[in-house]
Amino acid sequence: AEACADLDIIRFHCQHPEAMSAKGFPDDLLIGPTGKILFRELKTETGQPSLEQRLVGERLRRGNHDWHLWRPSDWHTGLIDLELEALT
Repeated sequence: AEACADLDIIRFHCQHPEAMSAKGFPDDLLIGPTGKILFRELKTETGQPSLEQRLVGERLRRGNHDWHLWRPSDWHTGLIDLELEALT
């Protein structure tokens, strides 16, 4: 959240996915100051996306939207920082 604020990125984080009407909607929707959007599913190192999450991801990608999984190790490799910076 702090990295998003520092880069002027709007972050919508779904804390209670069971309350959402659409099963499988990504955990994070990130909108950069340029208008670029990322849809990110957050998983543990070994966690796997549900069938609904995979279907939503496939539909988003089919529409040329940027959907991907983020894992804790992606912070350590710098991937998340690079992708957030690309939104600016």
